[in-house]
Parts: sequence; structure tokens; C-alpha cells
Amino acid sequence: MYKRNKTLTLVTSASAIGNNLSVQFVPQTKAAFTVAVIHEGYINVIPVYSSEVRPRYIPCVESGTRPRHVSTSVTQVMWCIIRQQALFVVASSLGVQIFDEDGRVCKFSHPCMDVPDVGGCFARGLAVVGPDMLCIGNSSGTIHIFHITEDFNEVVQVEHKRVHEKAITDIATSVGGHLVATADDAGALCLWRMEHQLEPVNTFPTFGYPCTSMKMWKDFILGAYGSGHIRVFGTQTLSLMCEVAAHARWITACDIALDTGYFLSVSEDSFVKIWQISRDDGRVNHKFSAQVQDSLLTGGKFLCPGGEKFCVSAYDSCDVICYCA
Repeated sequence: MYKRNKTLTLVTSASAIGNNLSVQFVPQTKAAFTVAVIHEGYINVIPVYSSEVRPRYIPCVESGTRPRHVSTSVTQVMWCIIRQQALFVVASSLGVQIFDEDGRVCKFSHPCMDVPDVGGCFARGLAVVGPDMLCIGNSSGTIHIFHITEDFNEVVQVEHKRVHEKAITDIATSVGGHLVATADDAGALCLWRMEHQLEPVNTFPTFGYPCTSMKMWKDFILGAYGSGHIRVFGTQTLSLMCEVAAHARWITACDIALDTGYFLSVSEDSFVKIWQISRDDGRVNHKFSAQVQDSLLTGGKFLCPGGEKFCVSAYDSCDVICYCA
């Protein structure tokens, strides 16, 4: 179904953190433009197709300081469109930073901490809700929600709420809607509705392992777990719809192709797998798998909305391996 297509080369190797791959798309064509991979306190940004775009190596430091010795730990990055502006959002031990799409100019930063001057805190979990809201999770299990005004004149924190007992691992939102799903290190998965504030809808059962990565598609929440399982929950039925023993080891990242319902999972077992999610009942069918020999995979993303192309990253490797149908 897919074949190995080409290999992109990072400036430095990928760190051993989950969801360690992000893609910037061209808004008009929905084609992949660049990918980002984290190395400790730095972010590799490399082009997918264009040889005219130079790779960048972005240090994560406090705004206004020089990157002499970078001790920051970056946990997650994301490109997004808010109020028709392309932004690059970075979650780290500094909190959250919002940059222009090139990652050169920091427009806003916030520590996202619940108690000041406490060591070991970090932000993790990034998602956009509606046209102008940004959700960020942290190591205390708190969600911080920011409203971005027109022309980016102001970024206002409108709510912060402790929604989990353990550190948040990932946040997912419904396309064009106001549903928000959050997951944590204990495996708890919660569904919320964002109107004027975050309102609880349901808490799903835990299964003894962290929910490491998560997506929402149609009426389903798709969760990937440290046990190697993929679980599908219904946002209408508020119940477990399907469960698959997908990998032999920890699943580190997942992604969804919005146009087709193809679901990608990568794992420490060195396999990347593609699944088909049923629009009707959320059932999961295996479509494709490939092994990247001697690799602990840490990130995976589709490179187009239909899922015909995807790429993966691996711990301690400078290669981003691309596949196409």
C-alpha cells in the first residue's frame, strides 16, 4: 500500500519524547511544507520538498535572552492557524511560547505554572479550539486556555482549571466544534465542552497505562496507550467503541487523515502502522505496517489530508523517513 519514498535529514537527532514530529502545511494546497523534530532544548525545522528552504535549528530560550547554554526541555511543538494567522507554538519547561510561523519572533509567552518557583514543571499538550482559543496542558494536570484577540493585539488567559490528577500527555479537539479531549500519565481520558468556559461531559475508564497520544475524528476519540493498545471512544455514546492490541510496546504518537479516516500509529517496537477507522461505528481495520529496523519511533504524521503520504522520526536518529502510496 505504501513504499519508502525518501529520507529527510535533521540537524541533530530526535529526543526520546512522544509526539516528536510536527508538520507545517501550506494553507491553500494542504501540502506539507516543513517538519519539526525536538532535540532536547532545540527544534529542528526542515523542508519536506523545497530545496530552496534552508533547515533551521531553533533554541528554546526565554524571550529577550541569548541562547548561550540552553537548559530548556521542549516537550511538544505545533503549527496552527488562529485568526487567519499562521503560528508556531512551543510547549516546554519554560511554559508556552507563541512564535510567528518561522519561529523567529516570539509574540507571547506564559509560564503555565500553578505554583510559582516549583522545579520540574512543564507545559505539554497543545490544541486549538474554535477560531481564537488556544489550550495548553501542564505537568500539574491543569489546562490553561488563552483567547487571542483580532490582529494579535492581545493574548488573554480566560481560564485555568485542574482537570487531571497527573501530568497531561495530550489534548485533542473536534474539527469545527467545541469538544475538547484531555489525557494524562495515569491513563485518564476526559471529554469537555468549551462554550464560555470548560464544562465536563464525561470521564472514560482508565486501563492502567498512560494515554500517550490522542486525536478526534467525526464522533470518535482515538487514544493510543503505553500498553500498545488503540482505543476508540464515542463522543455521542460516551462509551468504548473498539479496542485493538496494535503494538508490542509503548505507542509514542498517532495521527489522523481527516479526509479518509486513516489512522497512523508509531511505537517503540519499531513499527509504523496505518489503520482505517469506520465512519459508522468506529471499528478499526489494519491497512499497512512497516518496520524501521533497530529504531525506537518517537513521532509520526501524515503529510496530506487524504493520508497518501506520511513520515516518521526515531530516537537518536537524524533521519525522518517518508512513505507514499
